[in-house]
Amino acid sequence: MRILIALLAITLVSGCHLLKTKPLPEETAFEQTLGIEKISEKLQTPAGQYELGELYLQRQQAGDMENALTLLEKSANSGYAPAQFRYGQLLVQGYGVEKDLKAGAAWLRMAAASGVDEAQIALADLYAQGNGVEQNWFKAKRWYDLAAKQENPQAMLKLGKAYIASARNEEDYQWALHWFELAGNLGLAEGKYFAAKLYASGVGGGKDLNKALTLFQQAAKAGYVDAIAEVGQLLRYGTSNASSDPLLAEELLQEAISKGSGQAAFEMGSQYEFGEENKPQDFAKAAEWYQKATDAGYPYAAYRLGELYRLGFGVEKSIAKANVLYETAATNNILPAIVSLADTIFQDPTLTKEGLVRAIQFYQRAADLGDPYSQYMLSEFYRLGLGVDQNLQTSVDWFYRADNISDNARAKYQVAMHLAKGVGFAVDEPRAFEWLMAAANQKYPKALVTLGDWYSLGVYVPRDYRQAHDWYQKAALQGSPEAEYNLGLLYYNGQGVEHDMQTAFTWFEKAAKSGVTPAQYQIAEMYYQGVGVSQNDVNAYAWWSLSTAQHINSTGHPLQKIIARMPAYEQEKALVLAQNYQEKYGKKLLVE
Repeated sequence: MRILIALLAITLVSGCHLLKTKPLPEETAFEQTLGIEKISEKLQTPAGQYELGELYLQRQQAGDMENALTLLEKSANSGYAPAQFRYGQLLVQGYGVEKDLKAGAAWLRMAAASGVDEAQIALADLYAQGNGVEQNWFKAKRWYDLAAKQENPQAMLKLGKAYIASARNEEDYQWALHWFELAGNLGLAEGKYFAAKLYASGVGGGKDLNKALTLFQQAAKAGYVDAIAEVGQLLRYGTSNASSDPLLAEELLQEAISKGSGQAAFEMGSQYEFGEENKPQDFAKAAEWYQKATDAGYPYAAYRLGELYRLGFGVEKSIAKANVLYETAATNNILPAIVSLADTIFQDPTLTKEGLVRAIQFYQRAADLGDPYSQYMLSEFYRLGLGVDQNLQTSVDWFYRADNISDNARAKYQVAMHLAKGVGFAVDEPRAFEWLMAAANQKYPKALVTLGDWYSLGVYVPRDYRQAHDWYQKAALQGSPEAEYNLGLLYYNGQGVEHDMQTAFTWFEKAAKSGVTPAQYQIAEMYYQGVGVSQNDVNAYAWWSLSTAQHINSTGHPLQKIIARMPAYEQEKALVLAQNYQEKYGKKLLVE
């Protein structure tokens, strides 16, 4: 399970859309239709104008929308807060009137300031999404908070989500849990659901699987279908108060899917993407399930599906489709989707000035949410004056904001790769080396492997196999399968170390068992030839079968010869072992 993850003076006359209306219908006809006794009296007061406007909206006969807008605007201009809310809402939605987010936000702000909780929520939604106003989590949370303090459960729910979307520390998650629980206590099933997710994940320091299970069960009983899938996930492994029951877990997952749960469809997709819960790794099926989850409104699924389109796993590669999906997820403040969207725009070979500005806007948004990679990217943009006015102080400020985040080594590595390869930036090898060393000094495995590659190949630095060995070894100690394979190659070829086939086999085998296809291929050769390990046709066949299944070209490899020369009992062993290896070591390693 991988996961957790928001929605909005008298007189700005220029933005108020003053509409002409048709005359009101005959009083008696209007009375019969809407049950109002004295229209003329209602028209004299802002409250009455608002009431009539609402009734026109409900009736929806010819000319009613124009009349409704006129009455609501008149009432709003008189300072009647409910009318200000409704008129602002119509402008924001473009319902019956030309959409005008800025003017709509102004009317909502007036109604919100008068204490209308629905207006406070709608205005907070605009700040959360950056629609008609500058995106601002502080202001969004402030308006949600005011509505929540009026015991509005939807405001409490959205406030909790806002704390998660803008979280920078454990305290933010604790506040999110506080508001989710209050919403749940007021009978909102979704509040119980999100409180349960925090208890299940332990984010915020309060991991409690038993409490999570109870809350998920309560939310499921109240009809929140995503909770059914979560109950199943917890029962799959069990808690201290509930025994593991994989069969019931699968039944609940299927039940949730049948009821349209986006969470359940996402979970199924995740199982196929990563080859979990006895399902084979199958990217095409993962894409199908992620699409279903996306259609059901589960935004994190849109992000994962976007990743599959970006990489071309299980679907035809399409950056355009990936970006559409990233945008869907980004609208719901899924942070990795915002970052991926910024990257794909910035890395486009046909990047325009407008595209650069748009990419920086997304990096800025992710940086404001605490993403260190985006903060480092902004630091480089301001240092170079790329897409923004050059400002070294701002560059330094963003750098130190990122550097104060503990988990920032991967971010440094990503910036290094952009500078080394000239992705978006001009190639800057010395600067790339600085960033890469910074990531390597934090023992980030990919940085350690890349330094090994640079020294092994002699790119950006003089070739030095001994240095390559040392960096690969540091990465291997961090569990990097790629480093294990590369160490095997150095020992196999005697580069920077003594020629040692047994040590080479040891490293190749470690990498092979982690799913590195070239390593699987290599130890098959070594078993076949008896180099570095005792000759063994059964093992050679099993590993060759696996590497061939992973699309390594096996032309000329004597698989059939091996089978032909094996006794019958060994042939059977080879086939069984090949199947066993496929299940254990056949998963495709995903790139970061």
